[in-house]
Formats: sequence, C-alpha cells, structure tokens
Amino acid sequence: AVALLATSTVLEPLWGAPEWARFLAVVGVAANLTSLAASYLAYSSAVAGPAAALLLYTPRAGAAGLVAASLIGVAQAMPDREVTLAQVLKLRMKHVPALYVGGLGAGALLFARGLATLPLLIGGAAAGWTYLRFFQAREGGAR
Repeated sequence: AVALLATSTVLEPLWGAPEWARFLAVVGVAANLTSLAASYLAYSSAVAGPAAALLLYTPRAGAAGLVAASLIGVAQAMPDREVTLAQVLKLRMKHVPALYVGGLGAGALLFARGLATLPLLIGGAAAGWTYLRFFQAREGGAR
C-alpha cells in the first residue's frame, strides 16, 4: 500500500486521475484473471485429492501486481532518475521494477506459501507493461 501511495504521487499528476484509475482497474482485473487461470491450470494438472483442492482453494490476495505495474509506470516516466535503496544501493529507476519482480518472485519460490502471490505478481507486471505500451493514450491522442 505504501508503494502504491508513493507511485501515485508521481503518476497521477502526470496522467491525470481518470487515467490513473483506469490503469489500476485494468491491471487489477488482469492480475486476478491471471491468478485464476494459473490456479485452475495447477488444479487440473494435479492428481485428484486434498493437495489438488488446496491448489484451487488457497486464498490469493494482495497488491503485488499493482505495485509491479505502477513501478513499471514510474520507470517509463523517469527511467534515468537515480534512487537509493536502504542508503546502500544506488539504482536507476528503470531497474527497480525488475529488482522488485525478481526479488518477490525468488521469495515466493523459496517459501512455498508465497507461491499464491506469483501469478498475481507476473500477471500484474505483464498487464501493466502491456497497457502502458499499447493502450495508454499519449499526448496528441496517439496510442
């Protein structure tokens, strides 16, 4: 939630409130549909039993996909901006989304409980990039 607040202070003034809300809605729906499809595929490919039901009925929630997509938006808006993480690591903003997705993805793979977050994360990042690349209106009305 803090990351969404921080990125909204950058993106909402650039894009305007209606575009920011549309971006969040599209990315949120796409991330959850990706998670639904991934859980159904995992369930249908698993051997029947309690473990298969666990794959289907594990609760999935969070804003990992929205955060990844909004970081991609900030990275596209100001790619050469330098940010400092934990007063140790200096990065250009264009590298932050990959670090976030890679770090959260690695954490999800290391801790099996976090695997439910992985489809939300990947779906949100892919939907955010796709929306910004192909569907967001640019100045002059171009897409």
